[in-house]
Amino acid sequence: MNTRTVCITLSLAVLSMASESPAQARKLPVMPPLPGGFQTPDNYQGFPWKGTGMGDGLEGVKKNDLSVCFGYPKLAHVNYSWTAGGMQMVIDGILRQPEKPAFKDNAWHMSEPAGKFAYRGGVIEMRKIIYLPDIGIDAHGQCNGKTLDTYDATWTGVAGGKTISISVTMYAGSKDGAKGVIDGLIDPLKAAVSAAK
Repeated sequence: MNTRTVCITLSLAVLSMASESPAQARKLPVMPPLPGGFQTPDNYQGFPWKGTGMGDGLEGVKKNDLSVCFGYPKLAHVNYSWTAGGMQMVIDGILRQPEKPAFKDNAWHMSEPAGKFAYRGGVIEMRKIIYLPDIGIDAHGQCNGKTLDTYDATWTGVAGGKTISISVTMYAGSKDGAKGVIDGLIDPLKAAVSAAK
């Protein structure tokens, strides 16, 4: 999300909380478990808004089996959350924003647009991240000229009067594989949020 979207979401969260009674505020969604193969990272400190009634979330990591060269990302990440307050016009605004063009972050990876479109009641945006090995450290030259394609994907939607977000980053594999992780979380997260309405 960009700064404007975050500000709108936070404003909606405050207004939503102000309109809830204490009994309503205590009925919070139960987060669905991490997808298969993902584990909570050792240094995970928890979702910053957990326990406030304004949001909750989870983070998981999974080994990238295709990441064999130095400088490649070793872990894929998944993050999903809900925040109080949600309006379809926010989703529509995200959808109207143009995709970022291709750019090179540094000497080791490039970012390219991989699609942004309305999807399953929300909006999904995908990026293809192409990693180059650190040849200076690859003493044996076994990765010379090789690249690793990874995908970042973020889905944002609204359910039960709340904004929900799911993101996958540094996923080494196919574009459909990254989107599949999101697909497996949309319905459980929508159901959890709607049940606590």
